Amino acid sequence: MRIYLGKEGQTYGPYPRKTIQGWLRDGSVSPDDLGCVVGAREWIPLGQLNLGVSGNSPGVQAASHAPPPPAPRNVSFQTLRPQLLSPIGEFFRFEWITDWKILCIVLLGIFPLMSTTVVLNDDASIQKYWALALYFSGLWAFLFYGLVKPENATTKNMLICFFGTGIISIPIMLGFYEIDFFADMNRKAGSEEFTEQFIGMFFGVAILEEACKLAVLVVIWKWFSNAGISVRTYMFYGLMSGLGFGIYEGVMYQSERNNAIFDQFDFSDSDTSPEEFKKEVLDIYIANVWRLTTLPFLHATWCAISGFFFGLSTKYGYRWLLIGCGLAVPSLLHASHNSMPDHALGKWARVLVDALSIIALLVYWRNQAKIERSLS
Repeated sequence: MRIYLGKEGQTYGPYPRKTIQGWLRDGSVSPDDLGCVVGAREWIPLGQLNLGVSGNSPGVQAASHAPPPPAPRNVSFQTLRPQLLSPIGEFFRFEWITDWKILCIVLLGIFPLMSTTVVLNDDASIQKYWALALYFSGLWAFLFYGLVKPENATTKNMLICFFGTGIISIPIMLGFYEIDFFADMNRKAGSEEFTEQFIGMFFGVAILEEACKLAVLVVIWKWFSNAGISVRTYMFYGLMSGLGFGIYEGVMYQSERNNAIFDQFDFSDSDTSPEEFKKEVLDIYIANVWRLTTLPFLHATWCAISGFFFGLSTKYGYRWLLIGCGLAVPSLLHASHNSMPDHALGKWARVLVDALSIIALLVYWRNQAKIERSLS
């Protein structure tokens, strides 16, 4: 069914039935506006027209011809001018600042350019790197929030989780390397032998880093949870804590590595070819990208697993069992990721470990009800 539309003395169309229905739903046309089915001669209000029936509608008399097409309107720049200039008015009224969706899209679109070319000067290279790190953090945070939809998560707790690892937990974690056992394990993490390296990575790197990220959630539970926090919200706070840790570690490690790589080149040495320099620059660029994208995501994933088990422990007890599982599982995945050899097969194995990390989190999340029934 196609329908002519009569509105404000003008005739439009014909339009498909679904188009007219859509306009009625969103208020573009009124039920009191007139309509005429193609093949009919009587105009009746759209509200009385059975748009769900093909052919002639009740009370509509058949006709052999359609209404005459409307005369073309005289459309000029003056006609379009109010709509063309409407964004300028909206911008200077600053109403868009109160619309958080528009504000977020604007900031996500222009923040890298604004921070690196306008706000910060040319000499502030490390600050620019931090700005880009915060930008990627914002992207991940919006994604995590949309996927998890945590109940009653507060902005204050989210910020504590994100910044708490870098400001508080990491300095405490570094203090553990003054203990001989952890210092020895950390040295073994650099071994060429896989088993020794894995053990060193587990006890000297992974378990400390996962405990460092989980410690922020313990602080939230102890001092900042006025009401009960759900398991899902603890998992979300774990994502934020891991994200903060990954960004902090990425900026500190990669900025040092960037300077070290450039320092090793002697540009006055004729043996340093342009091709070598280009390769190193490309390697730095690629490393910078995944240091700000994949690694923070993985740290967030591992800590979300810790947060999941910690949330269960706050609700059902079994505290040491569940916290132990929440540290052991992500630490095993973390150590496996770090221990894979740097050849083609090892790189693929690392990708599989990372995929397993993500799947593990999603399966725990999906089976939350079953796990809770087994604990109750």
